[in-house]
Amino acid sequence: MDFILSYNNREGVMIFPVVPNEGIVLERSQKNESFESVNGEMQALGTMGLASFELESFFPTHDYDFIRPGGKRPAWDFVRTIEAVRARRIPFRAVHLDNSGREVFNLPVSVDSFTYWIDQAGDISYQLKFAEYRFADMPLSSTLPAQEEPEGRIPTEPPAPITMQTDSQAEAASQIAPAGGSGRTIVIPDSVDQGGMSGNYTSYASQKWNPTLAQGKLYKAWIDQGRPSQGGVAMISGYYCVAMTTKFGQAGDILQINLANGDSFKAIMADSKGSNPGVNPHPGESGTEWGHSLLYPGRGWLIDIVEWEAYDGKPSTLVRAKGWTNVKVTSVTNFGQASL
Repeated sequence: MDFILSYNNREGVMIFPVVPNEGIVLERSQKNESFESVNGEMQALGTMGLASFELESFFPTHDYDFIRPGGKRPAWDFVRTIEAVRARRIPFRAVHLDNSGREVFNLPVSVDSFTYWIDQAGDISYQLKFAEYRFADMPLSSTLPAQEEPEGRIPTEPPAPITMQTDSQAEAASQIAPAGGSGRTIVIPDSVDQGGMSGNYTSYASQKWNPTLAQGKLYKAWIDQGRPSQGGVAMISGYYCVAMTTKFGQAGDILQINLANGDSFKAIMADSKGSNPGVNPHPGESGTEWGHSLLYPGRGWLIDIVEWEAYDGKPSTLVRAKGWTNVKVTSVTNFGQASL
């Protein structure tokens, strides 16, 4: 079981370290009314009420074996973050996943009550009471998850360019998606033996980025924004940070990655994998123009197109939560360079 609390379009994401084994009980009332008629008592169906649920657990101050993946962080960080977001008077988004990573519910919520104390083990025990937050300009959905948050940070027009290239990308410029908001779509042929989305990653914070190149400037923007992440993936201005080959673009490009199940997501190319043997000076880094050759359990060595830039957990958490495990990438649209 996992419980994930985010806020302000994923400005910050918290994976709760300990979730009750029995899961979280969601309650949603309906304002029905009874009345008397010539046929006896009858009922008029009313509007749906706001969903609510409670969570009672603890934030560990010790390194327990049962802490959920991505949930290891100082216990008081959870308390301070929740209280700080409440003080800003903005809603949270609550996501509850079952043991198979399937979504139980996904709701914008308010924290109506937050009680916490130091227990006998020295951990921070707490009780949280949540209520669904209903956006005024969105209709009530009849099924879960309820209405979605506004996208907020996805551009409606091509972003302004950054006038820079990395050393390897300059050589391969004639074979990559052009910058400047072209909107060019690169289709992945069926002949590419790809394994689909995986949790393959490099650690974003542990790498040494050249501050004069696009990668270093993106990294500085991430630091300045407070190191945001979601599901173990670093984010810049609401975009997932990924590494892909120069077949798809260059560091700093805004991408829309389209999947075979109909889903798509926005990403920023935070770094590049080696590609295009004979053009890119580091072809051995990936082996093909499409991506790394990665060992998929029970399936052998297949091409991995998207590599995550990880922070505060493992990106497999995000992939499972979204239902993207082994889902193939069908195409990538490059909107050109982001402005920093």
